[in-house]
Amino acid sequence: MPVIHVLSPHVADLIAAGEVVERPASAVKELLENAVDAGARTVVLELRAGGRDYIRVTDDGVGMAPEDAGVCFLRHATSKLSDERGLEAIGTLGFRGEALAAISAVSRITLTTRRRGAAMGVRVEVEAGEIVSMEETGCPEGTTIVVRDLFYNTPARMKFLKKDFTEAGYVLGVVQHAALSHPEIAFTLIRDGKQVFSTDGKGKLITPVFAVFGKEMTANMVEVPENEHNGLTVHGYIVKPHAGRANRSMQHFFVNGRYVKSRLMQAALASEGYQTEVLGNCGSEVAQLGLKYVHNDTCYPALLVIGQFLDALNSGKYDLDHTALLITQTGGGCRASNYIKLLRKALVKAGYGNIPVASLNFSGLEKGSGLPLTVPLLRKVIASIFYGDMLVALRSQTHAYENHRGDADAMTEKWISTIQGWIRDDKNYSAHDMKRRFYDIAADYATIPITRVPKVKVGVVGEIYVKYSPLGNNDLEKFLESQDCEVNLPGLMGFVEYCVANYKLDIDLYGGNKLVAGGADAFLSWLDGIGCASYDAMRKYGFYAPGSFRELMKKPEGIISLGAKMGEGWLLTAEMIELVQGGYGNIVCAQPFGCLPNHIVGKGMVNKIRAMYPSANITPIDYDPSATKVNQENRIKLMLAVAKERLNAPAEAKPLTAEEIAGGAPSLSHV
Repeated sequence: MPVIHVLSPHVADLIAAGEVVERPASAVKELLENAVDAGARTVVLELRAGGRDYIRVTDDGVGMAPEDAGVCFLRHATSKLSDERGLEAIGTLGFRGEALAAISAVSRITLTTRRRGAAMGVRVEVEAGEIVSMEETGCPEGTTIVVRDLFYNTPARMKFLKKDFTEAGYVLGVVQHAALSHPEIAFTLIRDGKQVFSTDGKGKLITPVFAVFGKEMTANMVEVPENEHNGLTVHGYIVKPHAGRANRSMQHFFVNGRYVKSRLMQAALASEGYQTEVLGNCGSEVAQLGLKYVHNDTCYPALLVIGQFLDALNSGKYDLDHTALLITQTGGGCRASNYIKLLRKALVKAGYGNIPVASLNFSGLEKGSGLPLTVPLLRKVIASIFYGDMLVALRSQTHAYENHRGDADAMTEKWISTIQGWIRDDKNYSAHDMKRRFYDIAADYATIPITRVPKVKVGVVGEIYVKYSPLGNNDLEKFLESQDCEVNLPGLMGFVEYCVANYKLDIDLYGGNKLVAGGADAFLSWLDGIGCASYDAMRKYGFYAPGSFRELMKKPEGIISLGAKMGEGWLLTAEMIELVQGGYGNIVCAQPFGCLPNHIVGKGMVNKIRAMYPSANITPIDYDPSATKVNQENRIKLMLAVAKERLNAPAEAKPLTAEEIAGGAPSLSHV
């Protein structure tokens, strides 16, 4: 007798949700829930390429009879509900019968299953929602579902997927939630042939808690014994106050075995204080939203920053009565100093005039609405920048050569979590502590197995926002890595030191308080000492590191004056020279199309740098709402083609003539 049947139109209409598979994790969630509902005691999940190429879920549940296997891919085909009266007593994770239909519509699926007690099983092949074959087969009791080529027939969805490592992280989160809610089931996750997560399924909640949160966190947890009141039962673990976290990312709530997100429950447990979120919303719609409220003649970063804020406010994710916006300002002659005024104007036009805006700056701007910076907070911000710069550099130098894909990203995530814990716990943010921890971090990255082979090395310089923001540069770093390049992104601390150095330079050039100049110079020396310690740690373990900031200040001599401080000023030129000297002669100079100062100190200095370093292969790239990503990437590919030719067959580069430096016709003779 069939167990799975198609619901009547009336019942289907009552429960229809229009199941949509957004990413591999969405498919995994549905498949795991099916395994749980089937009474499985062991579930094994295998993953390749983050799940886009291959997902395999094997369980030892009740399995399916051949007649059930033939209809389970139909919409609203379910074994968990027969009529509307059953809606009052749903005890399973799934019941709509939409999941398999939705997954099979955008993938190629192989279902192999045998019902308990049956002599033979059945194998079903499904492609784009259509059954292409069905045959009897021998197999163990239970069910195995293999999902291949997810979104192969819907490329529009494919482009919204992130890196394989990131997608695999989403899947890991789904498996962890399943393990926490079902300690009686043994879960195993295998990613690209390597087991990354497992539980024993012995029914003790502490086991998956340990597997998810780790030894240190679990040691600081206290069990909340099972307690029943008015028909409701509560059981779980809470962390001791001294080991708490500053955000809600590690709060997990489960109702009837299902993971839920509840702002009310989170608010009930949240401590008083501000919760901050660095916006990462991207996409062309962000730029278009910015253009709606900011004139196109305003520089590109302003459009994106304001577009991001408005997109976030429109998302519905935030309580607008308890939300404020924080924006950084550098000051000086850049139009970025006016972003905050443009933002406030856009908020009023968009109907968000009640949302307060605060400024984070060191230039004395917005004194009435600036974020107050205490000395401890400032020290933590400085430590975070130093640690972040080091992680970016070490990750880039290992990611390009790692033997096992994803090792560098996993190491980076590990250290981000560790450093977040330090900052929250008021540890390891003094200069002394940082100088010790730099060696621990570098030593850990040095344990990643790598094979160094000749690769094109590319440095990235440019305007501060476009240089670092994936939204601003169309995910430039990811694109370069997809072209098999090692990427060098000079650290953010260099820009901070540049701003500090300019205090003294202004007084030296134009006059002013010598005490202020001396204080700025002393602060710069303190910062430079910490930076040099991080570089020494990297070199000790075989990684490339730049020179000190004091040395960097000497590099533009004879090319551009240190008095050039509009945009990224002399720093941009100095970073290009340092990259060339360090072996990263292929450089992308990213700049907003309308930023004249950066065109002068960036694109305007290219020929002079080539005259000094003939092997320099520098390509300026303009970013603007009207500039197409395809055009930008094609220009970069031309630069990479030259770089690969030189890598495979190095040829002596000839210096440019004076006419070529000036932009005139090339000469037949060379100096």
